[in-house]
Amino acid sequence: MADVQIVHLGDNVRDTVTGLRGIVIGVVEYLYGCRRLVVQPLVDKDGKYVEAVYVDEPQVVVLQQVKVKASAKQRKLQPAGPRDEQRIRNAR
Repeated sequence: MADVQIVHLGDNVRDTVTGLRGIVIGVVEYLYGCRRLVVQPLVDKDGKYVEAVYVDEPQVVVLQQVKVKASAKQRKLQPAGPRDEQRIRNAR
C-alpha cells in the first residue's frame, strides 16, 4: 500500500495528471469522503493571474510543505470573505 501523504493549506503542490503547480488555498470535503484541493497557480509567463483549479487530493505531490502561512494578524481578521457580518447580525 502506498504511503498516504497529508496535504495542508499553504502547501506548494504539483498535479501529477496535468503538471499544474501552485499553492493549496482551499480544501473541499464531500459527503462520501472525496477530498478535492483548490490550487492557485502562480502567475503565467506573461505575468497574468490564473484562476484556481480543483484537483483530486490523491493526484498531487507536495513539493514544499506550508510554503504560504497566514500571519497571526490575518488569522484574527473575521470575516475573511465579503459578507457584512454586522448587517447579518442586525437582520436576526
